[in-house]
Amino acid sequence: MGRTPTRKAKQKELAIKIGERNGKEFKKLQEDHAIMVEKMKIEKEELKNEILVKSTLIEILENDNKNKDKIIEELKNKIKILEYEFRIAEHSKDSFGISLSENKEKLENFENENKLLKRTLKAEEQKMKSKVSSLELEIKILKSDKDKSEGKCKELKKSFHKNSGLNFSGKFGYKPYNSLPKNKEKDLRHAYYFEMALDITKEINLKPFFGGFNRWLAVFHPECSLKLTVSDFFHMRNRFRWTWYEMQNFKRLFKLLFNFDPYPSLNKLRDFEELFNLIKYYSIRTEPSLTKNKKTSLVCECTDLQSAIDYRYTRMAQYDCLTFENPDQPARITYIGDKGGGSTKWWIIFWDIIKSNSCKGLFCIGIFDGSDKQKEMTFYFPTLIDQIKKLKFITYKDKFGNTIKRRVEPFVAGDCMYLYAIYGHKGPNASENCMICYHKNDKTKLTGLNIGNWNIHVKLVMRTIQDYKNDAVNGENSVNKNSTCIFEEVEVDHTVPAVMHVKMGVVDAYVIVPLTIHALKLDATTPEELDVIEKRLEESSAIELLTTKIGDVHEEVNEFDEDGEILNDCLIILDNSRRTGAKCSSELKCSKYCYVPDLVKMRDGYTSHGSVECPKCHDIFHMECIGILDKRKRTELLYGIEIFECYKCRNMSYENIYGELKQDREFVLKETIEIGKVQETLQKSVKKLKDSEKGMYQEKLEEFFNEIGAQRQAYYTKSFNGNHMHLLLQEENVEKLFEIFPDSNFTRSLKYIMLRLSKIETYSSATYLTEFEIQDLKNNIYNMVLEMKKVYPEKSVTPKLHIMVQHFPVFADKYKTLGKTSEQGAEAQHAEINIMNRDLSAIKDLVKKGHALMKKLFFMNETSDSGFYDK
Repeated sequence: MGRTPTRKAKQKELAIKIGERNGKEFKKLQEDHAIMVEKMKIEKEELKNEILVKSTLIEILENDNKNKDKIIEELKNKIKILEYEFRIAEHSKDSFGISLSENKEKLENFENENKLLKRTLKAEEQKMKSKVSSLELEIKILKSDKDKSEGKCKELKKSFHKNSGLNFSGKFGYKPYNSLPKNKEKDLRHAYYFEMALDITKEINLKPFFGGFNRWLAVFHPECSLKLTVSDFFHMRNRFRWTWYEMQNFKRLFKLLFNFDPYPSLNKLRDFEELFNLIKYYSIRTEPSLTKNKKTSLVCECTDLQSAIDYRYTRMAQYDCLTFENPDQPARITYIGDKGGGSTKWWIIFWDIIKSNSCKGLFCIGIFDGSDKQKEMTFYFPTLIDQIKKLKFITYKDKFGNTIKRRVEPFVAGDCMYLYAIYGHKGPNASENCMICYHKNDKTKLTGLNIGNWNIHVKLVMRTIQDYKNDAVNGENSVNKNSTCIFEEVEVDHTVPAVMHVKMGVVDAYVIVPLTIHALKLDATTPEELDVIEKRLEESSAIELLTTKIGDVHEEVNEFDEDGEILNDCLIILDNSRRTGAKCSSELKCSKYCYVPDLVKMRDGYTSHGSVECPKCHDIFHMECIGILDKRKRTELLYGIEIFECYKCRNMSYENIYGELKQDREFVLKETIEIGKVQETLQKSVKKLKDSEKGMYQEKLEEFFNEIGAQRQAYYTKSFNGNHMHLLLQEENVEKLFEIFPDSNFTRSLKYIMLRLSKIETYSSATYLTEFEIQDLKNNIYNMVLEMKKVYPEKSVTPKLHIMVQHFPVFADKYKTLGKTSEQGAEAQHAEINIMNRDLSAIKDLVKKGHALMKKLFFMNETSDSGFYDK
């Protein structure tokens, strides 16, 4: 039996058939094309010669014209000299009053010569005029001949394109491609390019030609090449969160389809990433956990802050991100911290960059698993705190290579609880409940401060770092005894008010909660019903949160269950393979231990998780066939944390492979049991909670929040995030909200307060404020307080309301901004880090996980500085 023809042979036969069928027409077109080219060349040469001859004649005549002009000028000068001598002779005759024969003869000679020269000059001028007019006429004729010749060349070109079947231009043929107004005109050029490519390649399949052409461009004309630079590929990877495995498969697929790989090699990308890897300035380690539920805590701490921050400023300068106006301007930086997702993070925000508060531009200097209490922060970050104290200047190089040194002006920021912690303050329930000043809020009925008797114009006594140290000795003025100030070098007046959390707290306490109670009162008929419904609000929100968690855990349990079953099947397959010697049926190099064909038979609908290249022998295997059979190993492969070699390169015997599979199975079973316990606990919690029935106004309120995109649990548990609050404070949403309720003095007052808060929200963006905007901010705060005095005369002044009313204007006056380095960017980066942690969840080695997480954050900063996220 003969061999079955390959796909390439079939393509070749098809190309030959098509070529034979269209051969006569194509040959005739080529002959016409060659004749027209020759004809055009001959005519073009003739026209060039004719134009050259006439251009030379024009130059000769123009030179002759210039010589005649010189002769006329000489004659005119000679006449002037004779006239001058004649006047001298006349003067000598009059002055002496005698008639001398010599003078008479001389005068007569002068007069005769002068007349002769004048006649000669007139004759020469007439000749010159006639010659000039004839020359001008001849030049016009020659120029028109030249224009006709050029027009003839253009017509010949057009006729060539038209007669050869390659006409693509139309009336836009001589315009640049990008300036063509219609796609139709561009398509004509595409068709022309395609026909020319067919003529060049002499075959139908143009993929090899275009692939080779792009490779040639990359070498000889890189500016025109479609090949991406390593820098672009790096930013692409971080923009779309590609793993190494995904990039490898994408490159392979692109090359297979288009016979051209526009992406640089992964080895070059790895080398390039090392340039921006600041991990050498960090300590990644585990420490004993200070919380009860954990034994160890992952700590990522910057141990060389000076070098790390100098490097970051240099990178930002290379990308033109910095906005310094003069060389003496200090570098303002904000140390900000927050707890989220079970860990506390510290960042630096740079004031003098284009997007100062972008979450992707925040520079992470520390992460640990734990809360943002002072005890834990000082325990996990001793070196970093010392480094912050020493940071006085930053030194970096601009894009021209100049070294620039600037003084550091530090600030601190975070939510209110974090700010209380860094100063050692007792918190919002203390009598002096402000971390910036000695604002006193006695809660006793006789002397308690409420909105009705609150004097917002009283002069505040500001705290200082020295005051905190003095108060900490005996635990006075709401400062914890023997506490410390973590940022001793940052004065208290450089504390950025917690703009986002303050607004959230004020909106919740003075608008949303009173409005929710108002809705309950409208729905309820008795005080007893009101009490029951208020208690059930928190239960309903808890049910939704727990249900979401159960769904996530359930998915994880299913994944581990499936991995355990697959590992069991692989042990059976491996045992059969030893006896029968079954080999891989695919085109891969899986040798005798290939699990996939048998897994497909044993598990209906099973598909392989993909293929992977062995870094040592460069053969390609099924992921399953080199031992990558559970979620943990797949994650380590995807993010390049571990390199997996094939069994052959590891010299693995049957017993070794069997033992490794058993260990993996035990690990998966253990994880399945632990996650199952979590799922069971959550389900029990849900069973304890019961849903509450809602009244009409409560239903309408909930529908409104769902309509604008605010999560139900957000307002029920008093935990608005920044985006929900921003939606609530938009004027059109404020109008919609109060359309729900019957008109009354109470709802009108709440609406007025909410509109003032909406105006304050507009001045909280990451920009500098004008003097007019600062004054308008003060006016809106003052009017809001006046309305609160009417509607809430007995309501207490919360710490957040105090900060908004008495510290927002002071900070805005001094630094001309409110939101330039607020905590909103840090809150947003929690979400980014949570996504990264989910991607890395299968990595059980905490140190490896910390390295991978910090690398992701560094690369995100680099891509943000380059502006790639904006493209």
